[in-house]
Amino acid sequence: MRPLSLNSVYPVLDKPIGFALLGPAGNPHNTVEILCDGVAMALASKDVIDAAPTRE
Repeated sequence: MRPLSLNSVYPVLDKPIGFALLGPAGNPHNTVEILCDGVAMALASKDVIDAAPTRE
């Protein structure tokens, strides 16, 4: 049996994706701010930007 590649079934997957960070209710505001700042820094990093697919 030959392995099945996702690209052979769906040659072009052009769907937006999203993500969420979840935590328990009542998280301290400063904790949420620290997480938000960290995610923003990570998403703005050159490595992430270079790895992100581009629309042509």
